[in-house]
Amino acid sequence: MRSVPRSCAKSETRQRAAICRYYAYGARPHERGDELPAFVEKELKRQILSTQYNKEFNAELELWRAILFPKGAGALDYPFGSGSSFRFRVRRAPAFARINVNRARHAITVPSRFADLLQFDGTVLPEPKLVFSSSDGTRMTTDSHPIRGILTNRPFDFALTAKGLDRDARIGVVCPSPEAPKLAGFLAKLGQRVRANSKKGYLLDYPGFARAFGLPFVVPQQIDNGWATPTEPEGVNDHEKALSLVRSVRACIDQITASTSIRLIFVFIPNRWTKIADFADEHDEVSLHDLTKAYCVQRGVASQFLRESTLAKRFDCEVMWWLALSLYAKSMRTPWVLDGLPNTTAFAGLGFGVKRHRNSAGHIVLGCSHIYSSEGIGLTYRLTKVENPVFVQRNPHLSEDDAVKVAEDIRQLFFESRGRLPERVVIHKRTPFLKAEREGLLKGLKEVSHIDLIEINVEPAVRCTASAVVNDRFAAHGSPVDRGTTVLFDRYQFLLWVNGNAHPTSEQEDYYMGRFRIPAPLLVRKHWDASSLADLSSEILALSKMNWNTFDLYTQLPATIHSSNEIAKIGKLLQRFERESFDYRLFI
Repeated sequence: MRSVPRSCAKSETRQRAAICRYYAYGARPHERGDELPAFVEKELKRQILSTQYNKEFNAELELWRAILFPKGAGALDYPFGSGSSFRFRVRRAPAFARINVNRARHAITVPSRFADLLQFDGTVLPEPKLVFSSSDGTRMTTDSHPIRGILTNRPFDFALTAKGLDRDARIGVVCPSPEAPKLAGFLAKLGQRVRANSKKGYLLDYPGFARAFGLPFVVPQQIDNGWATPTEPEGVNDHEKALSLVRSVRACIDQITASTSIRLIFVFIPNRWTKIADFADEHDEVSLHDLTKAYCVQRGVASQFLRESTLAKRFDCEVMWWLALSLYAKSMRTPWVLDGLPNTTAFAGLGFGVKRHRNSAGHIVLGCSHIYSSEGIGLTYRLTKVENPVFVQRNPHLSEDDAVKVAEDIRQLFFESRGRLPERVVIHKRTPFLKAEREGLLKGLKEVSHIDLIEINVEPAVRCTASAVVNDRFAAHGSPVDRGTTVLFDRYQFLLWVNGNAHPTSEQEDYYMGRFRIPAPLLVRKHWDASSLADLSSEILALSKMNWNTFDLYTQLPATIHSSNEIAKIGKLLQRFERESFDYRLFI
């Protein structure tokens, strides 16, 4: 059974309340054998599966193995009971992977009688390090923990602050009048100390914006030019009201940028606007967030959205850290960079956005993210309209001609950034590289010596449990598979646990993001490769730490893919963009 994605706290509360109302009115479908309503089934699955951790998941496997194969291996024919010659055997014993680790405390000796169960081999990669400035701004230092790195050192670009070139971080605010006092009080907390009250084993106390980042955070007063009040939405239906709200917020942004030098706009969405801010029907969708982002991008303005529901979250330390980092980065600052990626390699990610109009066929936009330095600096977006898309199972792909253009852009942008052509290009994508795409990319990169075309996806169907040898038998470990674990399937594909058990504060402290069931690995497929498994997996693991919009230890996907999907989502709404480059921080 696949795990059910964890809902937000507010959604969970609504679901539970709905279930209570459902049964309060006498509904008892389970007593008649009827199917449960979808929302009831979803909530029950969430409650059961969310705490099914490594040992519990392994116990369920043991139970079902005993039920399905009481006598060991089973022989099955297909179709069942037909006497068909198509027969296969299912072994009761699971397959194991032998994992080589450098940490001696994890070493185990596998009894010889289990040797035939070891079907795969793998390794555990070390946690990638990030680069920060020292406290006095005179040298660079590293840390694998982003929050600890900020607390004990300074942001990577602290030299700008120390030299007085960029003395503060300031925002403009768009907020309706009734909620202005509440928002002002919340923003004031960004300068205050908050104790860690969530994500045990990872989160550290928030010291206030100035102490964390080394510069003051300036919030306008309601009477200042930097604070604008949008009008209430108007219209005869929700679609008209949604469009009215978009126009009103845009007018506020124009008002702030015309009268001040502010280039970071903070937009507050009260609960009463939620329905129209996320309007969608069978004909059209009007997303206040996406349309406003697109509007700001074309004007070189960064934006940050905050929903009123966020103010009610219990884990205020987590909220403050995440929001403070986002505001620092969107002020066109650099909190940290990666340590150790090859400086002769161009990393790129491809993502697609499909724009559909009420009265036209729409268009498809390719978002291509680029990282052009060993540290991960220079994450740049290039948007391209796909002229001749190829659809396979509703997923857009590039024609050969479109792929050639994308490859030429990658070469050109690397040359503009580094003054020379890359020796190696790595392209990440979430869909397979079709033959035409592959040939077009290779043709456009013909002067590059080494090329890797890599497909990356979360693989929810593969669930592995961490095991240890106890009393000469395999037993489920108390923690899930370690982050950085790589298991080779065959020459062309491998599993990589980007989300897994990490040790951010100490080797003795276990932590994995979300703590929902057991983490699923990435399935990485090589469609054209010139590099080793160790290099490819190490780079993916490192790029999972390059999202400046979150203070999580990592994201499930590398920045190349995460960012390219985000730019395509927003980029499809831009009115003009052809072959234009944008800074990464305008889209996050």
